[in-house]
Amino acid sequence: MEEPNAKRALFKIHHLYELKQEASLLGADAVVAVDLDYVQIGDGGWSMVMLVASGTAVKIEKPAAA
Repeated sequence: MEEPNAKRALFKIHHLYELKQEASLLGADAVVAVDLDYVQIGDGGWSMVMLVASGTAVKIEKPAAA
């Protein structure tokens, strides 16, 4: 059985990859101001962790040749 911290790390990697993929589909070159929020829901009998990844997709402009 995986440790909770190992699962959290895998979820983090997965969500960051999805964020990158979505930004790429929009034509972005990068994602800045990335925020990861964890919320644990449940009581003694069960629990669930939600992870929300958000950021700003940006297009990097190359400077004009002088």
